[in-house]
Amino acid sequence: MSDLHKYKPLKLIAEDIEHLLHFSTHLQDGLFPVTSMTFDPAKNSFSCLTNRFCWEMNEHFDHHETYFRVHSGITFHHVTNVFKRNFHQKHPIRVLNLLMLNAEKSKQSEDQYSIRMLFSGDVEIDLHASAIHCMMQDFQHPWPTKSRPIHWHEHVEEHLEKQAMAG
Repeated sequence: MSDLHKYKPLKLIAEDIEHLLHFSTHLQDGLFPVTSMTFDPAKNSFSCLTNRFCWEMNEHFDHHETYFRVHSGITFHHVTNVFKRNFHQKHPIRVLNLLMLNAEKSKQSEDQYSIRMLFSGDVEIDLHASAIHCMMQDFQHPWPTKSRPIHWHEHVEEHLEKQAMAG
């Protein structure tokens, strides 16, 4: 039996900041097509697709010389507003590489959260939400890839340097 048959697609729900940090681990180095990102103000939701790197499979399939990726969908509920920094939707074929996802209580309002998606290239999407409720689900089985992403901490230093220079 192939090791890929042992794989169980992820289906996760985050309802607090700690759960979102767990999501960040699974979504790190995910490739997000700009065209897949949609904010629906009528439903208060922000959805996107990703070609995520399967970090969780490294420990289960150590004897493989390849790595794995899988298509996943993510939906953030209770989103009241979306703010973008260095995000240009004029290039619809562009794909963003997620470095990290984090969340905190809003500094402006105690009943609001700021959920930040930080991408390489100094791109950021900041979701303002009245509550944390996020769902992530794999759509297919993983496929092999020989490429392993450079770990995010190598990119964060670059991001912090740019922020410090900007003031």
